[in-house]
Amino acid sequence: MAKKEITGVVLKDMDLGEDDLLVTFYTREEGLLRLAAPSSKKMTSDFSGMLQKFCWNDIEYYRKDSRSLGSISDLELRCQYAQIKNDLKKLSYGSYILEFIYKTGTEIAQPDYFGHLVRTLSLLMEAEIDVEVELKTIHAVFKLKALDFLGIRPRLQRCSDCQNYMSAEKFADGYKSSLSIRAGGVTCCQKPEISRGRMPIDLSSFKFLAESFSRGYEILLDERELTVDEDRLDYINRILDKFINYHLDLSLNSSRFLSLF
Repeated sequence: MAKKEITGVVLKDMDLGEDDLLVTFYTREEGLLRLAAPSSKKMTSDFSGMLQKFCWNDIEYYRKDSRSLGSISDLELRCQYAQIKNDLKKLSYGSYILEFIYKTGTEIAQPDYFGHLVRTLSLLMEAEIDVEVELKTIHAVFKLKALDFLGIRPRLQRCSDCQNYMSAEKFADGYKSSLSIRAGGVTCCQKPEISRGRMPIDLSSFKFLAESFSRGYEILLDERELTVDEDRLDYINRILDKFINYHLDLSLNSSRFLSLF
């Protein structure tokens, strides 16, 4: 009977019999992992409060063989992210993050993807709830970096059609630069075959996308990088949602919850 020690965040749970739960974690060592939590629904359970969504735990589990369902034997809580769960606005953003990881994660270890998850949750937990720009920036950067880890990041350096560099001049008057959802990147061309699914993009939005890919959440530390306002961030997030829906065929239920805010 093999015993393992790993670390992971609770993404979801479901009933498994009268007293047990089946819990899905995203782990650093094994990616998506489903484990039985024996007697965890009982009031006297040692795991009480540690198997709720968002909880980051060090996990000890065992399984009889590689084909059997693993069973949790011990948990040590690292972080509950209570500030996310106790605020509806943060909860809406956090629910999107968990569902995205659940639907795009695999059973193969991706330590960097796991690191992206816990860093995003930490920043969301610490964010000021009345600073919409900060929350929407976290939301956009989460999606951009997640796309990068998944290997389908939008192409920004060159036009997706003519392959010319996308210099600042391409966003001046007279050009109609856009991000082509179908082509998977920015374009400065107006050819009919790539016109479908185009979303106009200005220079400030282009710079935000480029900086987010290169620096990630570091842009939050430098106010000079936050040159886009709340309305522009809403537009960038709509672009990313369309890109995700098209290239991942992914529609998230939590988006409806998020749209309330």
